[in-house]
Amino acid sequence: MMWRLLTSFVLFSVMSLLARASIPVVHATAASPESPATYAIQAVWHAGIIAREPAVWAKTLSDEQQHTVGQALKQSGQTGTGFGDTFGGWLMPLFFLSVPGYPILQIYAFFRLRGPRRLLSALPLSFMLPTYAFCLYALSRDSNLWPLYAIFLSPIAILIVWGMLWHNRRNPSVPAG
Repeated sequence: MMWRLLTSFVLFSVMSLLARASIPVVHATAASPESPATYAIQAVWHAGIIAREPAVWAKTLSDEQQHTVGQALKQSGQTGTGFGDTFGGWLMPLFFLSVPGYPILQIYAFFRLRGPRRLLSALPLSFMLPTYAFCLYALSRDSNLWPLYAIFLSPIAILIVWGMLWHNRRNPSVPAG
């Protein structure tokens, strides 16, 4: 009975929100269709988020948590040189720069390398082209996370292509074009 009541309420709530009206009464069916039940529910649609002061217990809990974390950081003597500073400080910008950098390096490698090295340097295309296609699909669906796959896969592709270029420079057995 609770499941049917809940689904009925959600359904009518969504319909009400879409119509920007209020729900005066929700009809729910009990376990058997012979015993219907009626519950009065008041729901009002608000066009935006209503700014209000948090509850006293929530503010107290938040303040205690902030104080505890601050004390723990002071006692541990951390100066902010942990993983977060490394990853967010200089490594993440490199990840972001690798997204436009990979196609540039791939084109350069295509013209610079010959023979099997060119083929090996094109290996990242096997996973980057589907990645870019998926990113464009996600962008077309208005996803705000559309570049994530490219951000995390481009550094791997750059390392592969750069490794082939470096290997070609160290061992120029195959003539460069």
